[in-house]
Amino acid sequence: MLFRSDRHFAYESWKNFDATAYLTAKEKALNCQKTDRKLDFFAFDNDPFAIKLCNRHALRANVSQKIRFEVKDIRDFSVMQTGGTIVTNPPYGERLLDLTQAQGLTRILGQKYAQLSDWSLFVLNADVNFEKSLGKKADKKRKLFNAQKECNLYQYFKQSNIKKRFTDLKEFL
Repeated sequence: MLFRSDRHFAYESWKNFDATAYLTAKEKALNCQKTDRKLDFFAFDNDPFAIKLCNRHALRANVSQKIRFEVKDIRDFSVMQTGGTIVTNPPYGERLLDLTQAQGLTRILGQKYAQLSDWSLFVLNADVNFEKSLGKKADKKRKLFNAQKECNLYQYFKQSNIKKRFTDLKEFL
């Protein structure tokens, strides 16, 4: 789903807004959507209020039917399927938990991730020792800001994607 087709934006009322070009681009984007894919989205948090809030936002975005929300601790996380992607912004010892507790949680995440077969992991975190706590150096790291806090997006890619990129590169050599 690229975007909700029923949304309206303030720029649509700008004097120099080209409604024809916008509608053409919007129609083209909607026609490019791949609706035949089966995607499973699961959202977990150990805080029931956070799950309630996520549910509300998913309803507003018209995607609630595509996401299963559960109150669940990372210690209880397990999946049987091969391949997937985890995106998370765990506590990093400032607003939630202290630094020692947050690093302990990161170690658990690292242990859980190590048990998965062909999964990607993307983590937004401000702890400078994140990779050490997780137990794995990131394939790629990008500096970002979460509100005013400097963070890194730690990216761990699926092994099949890494192999595919290497194989694709061989074709050009």
